[in-house]
Amino acid sequence: MSTFEKNFKTYVVEARFTVLVASIATLFFRFLLFSQKGIPDYHFNETGFIWPYLAPYFANDWVSLIASTLSVFLIAGFISQINLHFGVIRARTALPFVFPLILFSVHPIFLMMNSYYIGAIFVLWAFFPLLETHQRNNSRNFVFQGTVLLALASVFEIYTLFFIPIWWIGYSRMGGFNFKMVFASLWGLILVYWIVFAFFVFGDNLQGFIAPFLYFARFDFHTIPAFTLPQWGFIGTSLIFLIAFLIMDFKYIRHDKVITQKTISFIFVVIGLSLVFLALYGEQSVMWIYIILAFESLILSHLYSITTSNREIFSFFVLLLILIYYYLVNCLTEFSPF
Repeated sequence: MSTFEKNFKTYVVEARFTVLVASIATLFFRFLLFSQKGIPDYHFNETGFIWPYLAPYFANDWVSLIASTLSVFLIAGFISQINLHFGVIRARTALPFVFPLILFSVHPIFLMMNSYYIGAIFVLWAFFPLLETHQRNNSRNFVFQGTVLLALASVFEIYTLFFIPIWWIGYSRMGGFNFKMVFASLWGLILVYWIVFAFFVFGDNLQGFIAPFLYFARFDFHTIPAFTLPQWGFIGTSLIFLIAFLIMDFKYIRHDKVITQKTISFIFVVIGLSLVFLALYGEQSVMWIYIILAFESLILSHLYSITTSNREIFSFFVLLLILIYYYLVNCLTEFSPF
């Protein structure tokens, strides 16, 4: 082990103060971004059932900032617990908690409390029962729990219903998926939506129940988004970095334990399909970006926690500098592509 690698493991990956330093820095940088830019005046489609009733409670900028910050720490906590509970990363590491804090603090949009955060939190929560099905003969209870959580996510962000069949793929990879498990999943979905349906029917607002489902048809295969050249450059660069990280991590998971291989490979599927849905519904909902960043955090954490390559460790600091640069552009200038 080289001195560079040893110092990286000791003072970044495994250091006990890494989480504390990252948490304090996150609070500081989010407050600085808030003081410079405030909460952005961003309008997004109300694609869920409940959020229109909750949004007024977050109309105050400070309430929105505090709620979004708590959501970011909750996302970081979920990702860290996924790793700790299931041992996804074989080395001791603080990065699963740190990466989400960084990724969700570089742009003013992440200061706004919205339904995307709630959808992402429920999707991550549903990841626990999915991983619990690994090598279990009877997993109907976990399948039911996972579907209920995804259905609750869809109450806030209707597009998360797409994750139910995606989770079926995950269940089949973890240990088999049969008709009884499909029935348990559908029963979980029906249970949640029967309650939602009753709420709207008793409120004499059947149209309010139907409206979110209409968003599924609002996509266009033929219209190219009207982005500027710098924006297309930013999108292309982001995709290149994402693909590069997935490729770098793939060479490690081939030699890792089975639960890690299945977990990381399924995350590849989630990220890939989220990119497809983002391309189809990007103008309707950017929740997919929140999902991608959340799961990409675990990919990056796995890669940099077990890498033995000096070049890959060096890329960690390059990535950190790029994120800091993007944060400063957003915070101090008006030249950000997005």
